[in-house]
Amino acid sequence: MTAVRKKVNRIAAVLVTCAMALLLMGISIPSAAHAEEKIYNIEFKAGAEGTINGQSSVSVEVPYEGTLSLNNIDAIPNNSDEYYFTGWNKEIEYSVTKKATYVAQYAKMISKTTYRVRYLDTYGNELATQKVVPASVGGNVTVDALTIEGYIVDAIAKTTTIAAEGTEIDFVYTPADNPEFSTQPGVVTVTGQPGNTGTAATLPGGAAGDGTNTPGDNNPGENIDPGDTPLAPADEETIDPNQTPLANAAKQVGGMGNLIMIGVGVLALLGIIIAAILVRRKKKAQQ
Repeated sequence: MTAVRKKVNRIAAVLVTCAMALLLMGISIPSAAHAEEKIYNIEFKAGAEGTINGQSSVSVEVPYEGTLSLNNIDAIPNNSDEYYFTGWNKEIEYSVTKKATYVAQYAKMISKTTYRVRYLDTYGNELATQKVVPASVGGNVTVDALTIEGYIVDAIAKTTTIAAEGTEIDFVYTPADNPEFSTQPGVVTVTGQPGNTGTAATLPGGAAGDGTNTPGDNNPGENIDPGDTPLAPADEETIDPNQTPLANAAKQVGGMGNLIMIGVGVLALLGIIIAAILVRRKKKAQQ
């Protein structure tokens, strides 16, 4: 009798240990998946001297490791005769893994001119409507690419210095299934003389231009003094590390939780069967 009880106790201890391990897995695995399956709030602030789509700020929600698109984000100065948009306060992170806030940057208009932004395929055909943007001669601007479905762009952003006339920034797109092409990371400096097209790699099916830039003897536009800048305070640009969980995250990991519970049930059933076999053997031995 004592030997049988010892066997039963050992088996029960093993089963309890396995059940606890599976329960811990059921807690940790959904938690790990939950940490990755997020939706992040990306905010764009216009500052006091401009608007974004007619508003002071615009927010978009992007899933974890999703791609941020600026197609519908346009920062426009309230008075284009006094200020022009130069870009954002920091480089845009297009692959989203956390919350972020971007603030529009402006500079004072000293000598007004315009530059042109085009979105071309490798044959020079326009894939989206070009933009003519006001700026100041000698000022620096950074322009972010549009997202065009089915295409990969040569650079996610480009920067250049504005000439008195003829400044162009071209983004060159190739079909997404082209294995010989990839997007250049970071901000690419556009080089060349006014009137030429933007920097891009030479691609199968066509060649892009050799860049646009301005002579270095232009007087730069005056940057807005930090004390006068309409941008939001620095503490507002610091992002809260807390993230908003995806609404259906529990559903996404529910299948794993069900598997864990099934495993616990199987172990419990095995324990009952083994205990029944041991009891039966004991009875036979006593007979």
